[in-house]
Amino acid sequence: MTTKPKVLMVDVADTLAADLRHDLGTLGCECEVVQGVDTAVARASACPTAVVLVGAAEEGPPLAEALSRLGNATPVLGVGGDVPTDAIANLAQGRTSTPVPSCARPTRVLIVDDDEDLRWLLDFELRDAGFDVVLARDGEEALGRLHEQPPPDVVVVDIMMPHMSGQQLLQRLSRMDPPPRAIVYSSFAIEADAIHPCVEAVMRKPTPTAQLVSALRAASA
Repeated sequence: MTTKPKVLMVDVADTLAADLRHDLGTLGCECEVVQGVDTAVARASACPTAVVLVGAAEEGPPLAEALSRLGNATPVLGVGGDVPTDAIANLAQGRTSTPVPSCARPTRVLIVDDDEDLRWLLDFELRDAGFDVVLARDGEEALGRLHEQPPPDVVVVDIMMPHMSGQQLLQRLSRMDPPPRAIVYSSFAIEADAIHPCVEAVMRKPTPTAQLVSALRAASA
């Protein structure tokens, strides 16, 4: 017997859930309404095929992250983005030709710089560009941030800092397994990419933020 592709609806309003259930049913999908992230993770893990729809946008990234930690590649979509039901059905059936907006966790960037004004400026501008940003004033604080969950995807490192320099931090990062990706963002031109295998790019301050954004997207691809 062929198993119907499953669509889980998490905390979706009753009226909307009924309409989606009807429309997706006509497209060959089986729908289930569940409440809460923990239940959604358990049900998605039990389903051979599933797409998860979340009614609240803020639930999407943590749910996608929880599934990713389990090695579960179930797509997580937000119904607030007016996703066409045929695109949802195609995705549930393993056809991905139709672009569908995802609730995947945004790239997490750790900014390591002793210049407080620059830290807060980059925090504002990178968040505006869609990144999740955490800050550290020096290398020692940055090492602590690396153990937070979720860990940073890319570390932006200044070179001249107190307590632990950027060069010393890069040495520590390069010895990690696996080493996090890093971008040097400093007033001092160094060939850090030739010294430290974790370095993806070296940029001299004050590089325009748009160029830093491009380098971050390339490093996290």
